[in-house]
Amino acid sequence: MEQVRYRVGIMRSSGSVWLQEYPSLGTILDALPDILNKHPHVFISRQKLKESEMNDGEGGREEPRIR
Repeated sequence: MEQVRYRVGIMRSSGSVWLQEYPSLGTILDALPDILNKHPHVFISRQKLKESEMNDGEGGREEPRIR
């Protein structure tokens, strides 16, 4: 089973990057006009997570690793 994560990244003039996770692409699209009015440098990312990436090896679940 795959999960999908959607994130918005904001690149600030200081060089820092702020990431906010959203539950779906639709919620990002709803929030995007406000985000773009506040921050000129924005990117959207989608990450597919496979079941094997979410297993801690002991039958439990852990926070997925980002590659």
